[in-house]
Amino acid sequence: MPTDYIMFPVQEDRVPDVARFLYGADEATSEAMPEASDEPKVPPSEEQRNELLTRIYVESEPRFRRLLMLVADREDPTCPMAFGEISHTMGWPTARSLPGALGAFGRRTKHRYGGYWPLNRYWDHAEWSNFMTMDKDIAAFLVRLHAERGLPTG
Repeated sequence: MPTDYIMFPVQEDRVPDVARFLYGADEATSEAMPEASDEPKVPPSEEQRNELLTRIYVESEPRFRRLLMLVADREDPTCPMAFGEISHTMGWPTARSLPGALGAFGRRTKHRYGGYWPLNRYWDHAEWSNFMTMDKDIAAFLVRLHAERGLPTG
């Protein structure tokens, strides 16, 4: 006999409490619902980070590789770059094209790279815009890698 399900709105931070109430607080439930972290995953060593960056660079589509290089190959990659500016430079029609590319990368990084992000994204409420930066050491590695490999950026 099929089970009927209904949609029931629950505040995101209360989902674990509701799950424990419905299914019990045994170890299986606790392990199935690990605490989410807003912090990006960081590889334990510089060597592992560089291996991940190489894989990200090589396995990315040319347009995403171009995005990486756009942010990395600047005088100061830690200087915030607005989503609108990035989208314009990439030749995308609106700033909303960038979240689509980042969403695709987000799915890829979750399954291939252990959740590692080479880009830093944040919302500036005063500017009412999203911004992107990259750490200098990551940018320097990607610029060197691009000079060595020279894979297409489309």
